[in-house]
Amino acid sequence: MNHNFNLAEKIFNLNQEQIKTLNEEVMNFEYPDKEIYLRGISCLLPNGENEKLTTIFYRLKVFFEIGFLFELNKKTELWDLKHNFIFDKTNEVKTNHQGSINLPSLQLFKPYTSSKQNFLKSLGFSSLLSLNLSSILIKTSETTAMVLMTKQADPWLRIKMESIVKELQNGLL
Repeated sequence: MNHNFNLAEKIFNLNQEQIKTLNEEVMNFEYPDKEIYLRGISCLLPNGENEKLTTIFYRLKVFFEIGFLFELNKKTELWDLKHNFIFDKTNEVKTNHQGSINLPSLQLFKPYTSSKQNFLKSLGFSSLLSLNLSSILIKTSETTAMVLMTKQADPWLRIKMESIVKELQNGLL
């Protein structure tokens, strides 16, 4: 299956080789099954709050196919895309991209799970909708939130999310 990342090219700085690599990752992505890896995501973090969150976010990429990290833009009250990973690969977000979305009011560290893939649609990844990913939205501070997407379903998803939320709290609070 070859995924079309044309719209993604407008959001991220991707060349044809990166798109080819991304397509290969879609086909070959595997989950680590070791609980020990999960328990380590909040260890040895940098001192700065933004750096802590970014480090933890990128450590989650081995457990999820897709992840987006958003920051609240206080002027527009929209959430701007700041960091991402797609099938274990990180992509630079173009500074001129208006990757802003509206998020509902959320409780801190409470995972909101949905089988709907509105995040993929709103960010221009409609070609990935056929993967039927579940979306998990977690507010990590008053100004940051992440969306994690996976093919995994319950009970794996529920059990892993409990551990991930604990690690997020350990690392960020």
